[in-house]
Amino acid sequence: MRTIIAIILASFVAYAATQTASWWPRQTTPNYATFCKQVGYTCKNCKEVVICIQYGNRFSEYPIESCGGNSTCSNGICTIGPNPNCDPVDEVNNATFRCRTTGMYPDPFDAQLFHYCVKADYPNEKDEVLDHYEERCDCDHVYNPRTTFCDRPISRDNRNTSIPKCKYQGESGYLKENPSLYYICQYHYESLYPFQYKCDNGKRYNPYLYLCEYIN
Repeated sequence: MRTIIAIILASFVAYAATQTASWWPRQTTPNYATFCKQVGYTCKNCKEVVICIQYGNRFSEYPIESCGGNSTCSNGICTIGPNPNCDPVDEVNNATFRCRTTGMYPDPFDAQLFHYCVKADYPNEKDEVLDHYEERCDCDHVYNPRTTFCDRPISRDNRNTSIPKCKYQGESGYLKENPSLYYICQYHYESLYPFQYKCDNGKRYNPYLYLCEYIN
């Protein structure tokens, strides 16, 4: 369907460009876009998908879709899931761990500390609520995100966590020990924090697309 729309719009603009200015109807005057860099679908903002059509040496935009509910625009489509450009950032006191999805996660700053995030059973809550628990490995071992056990003796190589310090908002990556776990750097107050998430059903995280996918 999107392909058909794109072809129709492109054909219409190309034809209109050959006509005189007096022929061009007022309502079809191109809406020149400053954010369009190339032809195709893109996000005008967190809720609007538009298509960018080249008109001479400039680009015009045409609305395609409005993202409803909890979905936001990412890479030119409406999607439900982590979106570093649109997700609200919860306040985190003193950069303590905050659950985003269920699972077990290493602490981003302390290799011996790990966290449980489990669904809470609160009958009056409409939205999903996650309870957070944390544990610390014994003094001579660190947490292993692959096995979810404290089965790695402390050494020079694993004394520090594998999650790097955030350099910019939207930076993301998967954990080298377990590519089903990943982080996305987001602001809380004036600092960046690597919030962690989990891919379900054996999927692995693709940091270029901000998506979980099956990888052969």
